[in-house]
Amino acid sequence: MATATRTRAEHESRLLEEKRRAERGKNLIVLILHHLTQSGYTGSVEALQAESGVTQAQYEIADNIELIQVLQEFEDYYELRFARKPTLVKKLSKFSAAVDGPTGAARGAAAARGGPGKENGVHGQRTDPGSGAGGGLDPTSLVVSGQQPGKALTRSQSEGDDPWEHRIRKAGLPPAMAANAELRELAGWLQRDMIQTNPNVRWGDVAGSDGVKRVLKESLVMPLRYPEYFTGLLQPWKGVLLYGPPGTGKTLLAKAVATECNTTFFNISASSIVSKWRGDSEKLVRVLFELARHHAPSTIFVDEIDALMSARGDAGEHEGSRRMKTELLVQMDGLLASSEQVFLLAATNLPWELDMALLRRLEKRVLVPYPTPEARSSILKRVLPADRLAKNASLDEIAMRTEGYSGSDLVLVAKEAAMRPLRRLLATLDLDAPSGRALVTPPKPGPVSAEDLDAALSATRPTVHAAERYAKWDAEFGST
Repeated sequence: MATATRTRAEHESRLLEEKRRAERGKNLIVLILHHLTQSGYTGSVEALQAESGVTQAQYEIADNIELIQVLQEFEDYYELRFARKPTLVKKLSKFSAAVDGPTGAARGAAAARGGPGKENGVHGQRTDPGSGAGGGLDPTSLVVSGQQPGKALTRSQSEGDDPWEHRIRKAGLPPAMAANAELRELAGWLQRDMIQTNPNVRWGDVAGSDGVKRVLKESLVMPLRYPEYFTGLLQPWKGVLLYGPPGTGKTLLAKAVATECNTTFFNISASSIVSKWRGDSEKLVRVLFELARHHAPSTIFVDEIDALMSARGDAGEHEGSRRMKTELLVQMDGLLASSEQVFLLAATNLPWELDMALLRRLEKRVLVPYPTPEARSSILKRVLPADRLAKNASLDEIAMRTEGYSGSDLVLVAKEAAMRPLRRLLATLDLDAPSGRALVTPPKPGPVSAEDLDAALSATRPTVHAAERYAKWDAEFGST
């Protein structure tokens, strides 16, 4: 009788302990889910909820409880009791069965084989069995940018089959930033300026500007494809300034960089990092560069940088503006002194208004000039295809007559020329309107004639007449 009672008590005690362990595990998952959500690891949150069966719709953490807080309290207790800080993690040089155990070792082997539906751990891309040579990728042969050293990747290999948004490295936030509510809020503000959709602009879509494209490829594309060549003195350029008249394609080149270079792309403007609250502008600049390092390889594009970095020393300059400029210069110094794959691309129409200290930190300063006759002809033929032209219309002739026109000016010329046949058709339709005649099939506008092109050219003048000033500044400060 006593033995049966003791056995029953032991069984109930074991059941109670198992229940407590299960409850403790569930609580831990809820805390982890909350921490991952606050840190921006949305993909990890979805995966953990799917595998554990514990969702944030079922449970939420209690008031004044966070995983970081629990960890800090444990560290304080441990240090108070044992007079030393606890060792929570160890850095490993490679996967080890002795450390990971059978489950971890098997998981590491599966990742090395590139099993179905697993991520390769380099760019977060999924691999399928049989894809690539040997049916998988060997992690030991991969470098930071995700390719074998010394071999150029094709476009399909570098981009993969995943949608654009899955090519962006969803690495969340740096731990120190995730643990600070204020920095986390500022990071969330800046993350909205990360490009989430493919601009779909290729190098070939930018007519002319071959020298500019060469500099951008040397700075971004080639160092990621052939990192072994860009070491020591040949480290890639960290800062490039694109300057030139409005409408010459500076922003279009930035879109081509975002499309072609497969890096995390921050599209920053003055409104992104200028705040009315004291001290927030400097913090936003600092958080921006920390995010860029965390998501490396990454590109920071600052459009109209003259709105942020005009020359200092003006008596009417606000103190907050001076502090923000100083912080930006300090962060750029950090980029130049490090080997991190973070690249700053800036664009301006007013290079003569920039601070001289900024010019020193932008190693390459490249003029984006007016298009050449060949480039002008290419632009016109792209927006006015041959099937819309009359036989007597010559775009090459118009290209020769548009010296000093920017790319956007040429688009306006083409639009005006295309509108003229439509205006003639609309005038005819207006005359027919009072008769009440119904149009079963609306007629199409006629082709663009040579007369239409001449009239459009006469009606559209170039928007900028400052080629000499840009050429003079390029001669003094340009670096191509």
